[in-house]
Amino acid sequence: MMQVKHYIAVSPIHGLGVFAGENIPAGTVIWRFVEGQDFTISQAEFEDLPEKSRNWIRHFGYYNESEGGWVICADEGRFVNHSLQNNIGDRGSFTVALCEIKRGTELTCNYYDFDASAAEKIHEEQRKG
Repeated sequence: MMQVKHYIAVSPIHGLGVFAGENIPAGTVIWRFVEGQDFTISQAEFEDLPEKSRNWIRHFGYYNESEGGWVICADEGRFVNHSLQNNIGDRGSFTVALCEIKRGTELTCNYYDFDASAAEKIHEEQRKG
């Protein structure tokens, strides 16, 4: 669940993105996994879903090898885009601001830090253009 003021807008990176709705100090928790709102499904559960559902989860969720399943963010966190010059970083069940983030700046994370399906996901987005 997003822990800071934010808004969704068109992203220069891809589709929609999450933007800081306030100045955010370095070290601030940005997003936190909240049981009951966010959820994880096993690979077996994922494989039992219809193809359309699997494609949605591949796009908006991420595969967490340490959890052995797919994590689905139920709020706007699913719109955080990838960047190798990311300003938020993964800390397991939460993400933090890696630097001071000014209001209006897009929040970005490095998918490779936490998503075992990152290479496939990023390749697919690049292929689409």
